[in-house]
Amino acid sequence: MDWSSGAIVAVVLVVMPLAFKALVASRGKPEPGLVGYSVAMKGLAIACVAPAILVSAVVLIADEPLKPGDQKAVAFLILLFLGLGGVMVIDFFGTRHRYDEQGLTYRTPWTRKRSLRWADVSELKWSLSMKWLVIRDAGGVKFRISPLLGGLDGLGRTAQQHIPRAVLDASPAGAAVLELMRRGHVFGLVMSQATPETQVRDLPPER
Repeated sequence: MDWSSGAIVAVVLVVMPLAFKALVASRGKPEPGLVGYSVAMKGLAIACVAPAILVSAVVLIADEPLKPGDQKAVAFLILLFLGLGGVMVIDFFGTRHRYDEQGLTYRTPWTRKRSLRWADVSELKWSLSMKWLVIRDAGGVKFRISPLLGGLDGLGRTAQQHIPRAVLDASPAGAAVLELMRRGHVFGLVMSQATPETQVRDLPPER
């Protein structure tokens, strides 16, 4: 192994533990008024990138170079994990929404920062195929909320209290999603094909 390969391996061995240390040092659940991905979800994103880094390190320290056919397969594997994991890392670490009684401040790595007033909400829609709640304002701007985010109980409660009642009544699926968020039962939104209304009906009575 030459000096450059050794340097890369050393960087991997140093950077990966530091990344996990920084991850664990953060809180698992977002603070009140904040919606974002939990530590567990961020850890999953890093875990998806780690195989590409480890495979690269193994290739660099190998005594014999890969055969041409193997090089293509390994390169594809590395790019696959870097591509999928990289998108997850950017999304999971860069998505942070803040909310209060007035509205929502929406921020993702893929869209410009924008704001929503609860009083301006004109439509709620649950996308069964994409697995997210779409909130539309009077100007037609869409705000997409994933059930994988943390802190949805507070967001669901606040949205229920301040979105116009007529909008909630006209959007039974969207209103059901807010109720599932408020009560902390969002797993079924991701894993089940049942409608949100059905999932709400199946919830145990509140104590």
